[in-house]
Amino acid sequence: MASGRYLILGGSGYIGRHLYARLGPDRALATWYTHPFPGGLHFDSGSVPIADLIRGRGAFTHAFMLMGISKLLECERDKVASHRANVINAQSVIDQLRALNITPVFASTDVVFDGTRGGYREEDPTHPLVTYGQQKLTVERYLLASAAQGGIIVRLAKVYGIRRGEGTLLANWFDALTAGQEIHCADDQCFCPVFIDDVVDGLLALVERNLSGVYHLCGPTCCSRRQLLEMFLKHYVARFGPVRNPRIHYRSINAFNFSERWPLDTSMATKKLEAAIGWQPTPPDLLCQRFVAGL
Repeated sequence: MASGRYLILGGSGYIGRHLYARLGPDRALATWYTHPFPGGLHFDSGSVPIADLIRGRGAFTHAFMLMGISKLLECERDKVASHRANVINAQSVIDQLRALNITPVFASTDVVFDGTRGGYREEDPTHPLVTYGQQKLTVERYLLASAAQGGIIVRLAKVYGIRRGEGTLLANWFDALTAGQEIHCADDQCFCPVFIDDVVDGLLALVERNLSGVYHLCGPTCCSRRQLLEMFLKHYVARFGPVRNPRIHYRSINAFNFSERWPLDTSMATKKLEAAIGWQPTPPDLLCQRFVAGL
């Protein structure tokens, strides 16, 4: 590993927690907004100057921008508050970081695309359907407008892990199956879900090579939520036997009565990332097997 020191803005979130656990307090300063954690510092991106946050704490080379409102439905329900958190505050953070000679690493999303065909490359046209994607694209463009000053945009797919209690896809399905609860699963939404450990590896590889520009960071397999659930069920049944009275309901993602139409295929190509860092993410079938084997 290189000897850089990093800010993790949004260290209490899922990605931030794993990133901070990998780096430790000697190589990273992590912040929280509503969920404090040991070693973290409170940070309100709308009111606390970054210069004050890091004063007396040494030099930092990069800042991972993981803060904000990431739930699509929450962004849709309160567009004013989410715009302030995800756009206005993010743009201010970018300006402050650059003034401090700290390179911003902005976490964006696969829903900057409209999902009409999938397999998107970094240079493909963007056309977000949902509020969250529109907000992320606004910040992408703001950062790219001054790209000569440096910066990294990482478009992430759905991130998940293989531990119970984390609230990610596999863990939620396992809990529902064991409790006999209903599972409502989209059968037409395709994406490239990515393992949290791979996300951390990819983010660190980008900053340690001091790269810049837009990169797609996602898993190796395009699948629907239904296909991923069926992978998981295969390994669940192999370990625990048939599910008694499974209560699984499949339907279109846009039959869930969201007020916004969600994209159907946001799968992304990763050839640029492969060329830059040798990206080799873990296949989802193997991760389903590892989840079940660890129980």
